[in-house]
Amino acid sequence: MPELHEQELPLEPVPSMEEIDQHFKALDDSVGLIEKLKAGDTMGMSPEEVADCIDRNEQHIEIMLAKSFIASDSRAVNYR
Repeated sequence: MPELHEQELPLEPVPSMEEIDQHFKALDDSVGLIEKLKAGDTMGMSPEEVADCIDRNEQHIEIMLAKSFIASDSRAVNYR
């Protein structure tokens, strides 16, 4: 298998501004859910389910912040 160099990696597709806005809405939803769960509103979930839900949403935030079209947006500072 040939070795890939950085300049040969496929470029990340750049979404439209509307799509980027939707991604930031999803980030807001993740932050809101994490805050709600940490404040004790477990919505009937078991402690294990709460921990898993928090973990998944924290991972979502990390993944999205690693995307260049999110990281380069001025709104990204609100999630670091």
